[in-house]
Parts: sequence; structure tokens; C-alpha cells
Amino acid sequence: DDDSDDDDSDSDNDAGNLWRNSTDPDAEPFRMPFTPQRDPGFQLPRDQNWSPFDLFSLLFSRNSIDTIVENTNKCGNKLKSDKSYFHWFQLTSKEFLAFLGMVIFMGLVEVPSLIEYWNDDGFFGQDFVRASGMNRARFMNILTALHLCDLVQDRVNEIHKARKEPYDPLFKLKPLMGELQLACKSYFVPGRNISIDERMVAFKGRIGMKQYIKDKPTKWGFKLWILASSDSGCTYKFQVYTGKRLTPTVNGLGYDVVMGLMDGLFRQGYHLFCDNFYSSPKLCSDLFQRGCFLTGTIRENRIGFPKNLANPLPVKAERGTSRWFQAGQTLFLM
Repeated sequence: DDDSDDDDSDSDNDAGNLWRNSTDPDAEPFRMPFTPQRDPGFQLPRDQNWSPFDLFSLLFSRNSIDTIVENTNKCGNKLKSDKSYFHWFQLTSKEFLAFLGMVIFMGLVEVPSLIEYWNDDGFFGQDFVRASGMNRARFMNILTALHLCDLVQDRVNEIHKARKEPYDPLFKLKPLMGELQLACKSYFVPGRNISIDERMVAFKGRIGMKQYIKDKPTKWGFKLWILASSDSGCTYKFQVYTGKRLTPTVNGLGYDVVMGLMDGLFRQGYHLFCDNFYSSPKLCSDLFQRGCFLTGTIRENRIGFPKNLANPLPVKAERGTSRWFQAGQTLFLM
């Protein structure tokens, strides 16, 4: 009897240390209920008629506009006192909205040179620009003086940077970026299936944060980490990648990005999808412990990926052939 028990034990251990075939029996996985804190979808009153400007104002709030106008006026007055050739008169919120509308239009309608937007031929739809009532000189002055953050605090931050002391590389964007991040979370709740990936914002100027990703349609620019709803693509949270960290990460950059973006969605049954830059056995396990699922591709050199198991997938396996292995609540599929 003792020998028989030992043999069964060895057999079970061997059976657990191999890749399973698709025909091998498997237990039904645990399925967490989806219990979001708010109903998924847009969080807007349905009894109100929303104009395009109303919807735009949700993301670009009056508070953001007033802050930018105030700081731009401070910068414009400083430029006027420092440079005799620079002409400046006070910017108003109404004029800034006209300027912003022109910037959006210019992003949609590309012309050979900036001056073309004020031509009279109308070939590029310049009626929109002329209807704003803003001439090219005033537009360029606002563009030169445009400042989102407080000048004094910005100067202090730049001094820290020059001294190689801790500083905030995103300080110049913080007043607007913080409002955008808050608005994304406030006015939209994703459904159960969500995803995290990179998104590029085109930029070719000189700045240390500029990235190059060859496989993206926009190859040069700022890289954003985006958490979005899988069904609609609407952004729920985002972070800006500022470059290599001064302090080392314990679990890897991808792990830290996911945990940061997922904060606030734990223990609600969300199901995250991501690529092999982010996914790892530890991330899968830690998310599961926090009440979330993870599905993603994975690199075989990740710590925790099963090694030296029997019955691996043949190099020239037939189409549709698969192998699987389960370690705790984590399922590996080849």
C-alpha cells in the first residue's frame, strides 16, 4: 500500500510539470462579478442638450482657461518689458478661445506655411481664420507668450533642473494636464474590458522627453500611457512618459505603469488586456489579488514563466495546435 501511494504521488507531480494538450480536462476558472462603483458609460445628465462647445468645455474647463490667460498675460507683459520690439496688450478669455479654435483648425487643415492661413484666396478654407478677427501678428504674439503655469514657480523648477536637483519635467503642463486627467475620470466610466497601451502625440522640437517608436503611425513625439475602454476606445486615465527614471524600479516599468493606471479600479472585476511590454506572471497574480483579471501576450524570458516543462509545443506544430499550463490562478497558453 505504501509503494502504491508513492507511485501515485510521483505520477501527479510529473503530470503537473508538463504542458497540457487542448484535449486535457481543465477546471472552470473563477469568474469575478463585475461591480463598478458607477454605471459604465458617459456620466452626463441626459436631460440636457449638449452643444459641441459644452462637451469641449468639460475637458477644457473655465478654470483652465482663466489660469492660462492669467499666466500668458504675465509672460506677455514680461516679454514686453524685456524686448522693445514685442508688442502686447491684455489677452481675454474670449480672445484665447478664438486663438484655441484657430490652433485646432490648423491641426486639421495643413498648409505649406503658416502665412497661408491668412491668404485671401480661400483655397484652404481660410474664411474660418479670417472670421476669428485675429490677424497673424496677434496670433504669433499669443503663441510666443503662451504660458500654462505660473512664471515664478516655473523659474524655481528650472533652477532645480539646472542644478541637477529633483524637479518636475511636466510642470509647464500641470495646470491643464491635471484638469484633463480629472475630467477623463469624472465624465466616463469604462466597461468591464479595458486595455493599456502607448499613444504618441506628435512633436519634433527639442526636448528630452521626445520619443521615437518606429511601429507607430506617429513616430516622433511625446509618449503617453493610456488606459482606455476596449469597446469604445475612450480614455479613462493617462500618464506622460518623462524618460528614464533616476530611481530603479523593483518590478519593471511596465508593471509600475499598469498599477498606477489601474489604481481606483481594483476589486471591481475589471478585465485588463495588454501586450508583452506590460504583462508578467507577477502582474497577473497581483492584479488577481486586487480583484482584476489580466490577459496579455508574454515574453518567455519573464521571471515566473514556466521553464523546462515536458510536452512542449513542437517547432513545426500543425496549425491550431496549442499547449497550456496553469500555476495557481495564472494560465499560460502557447
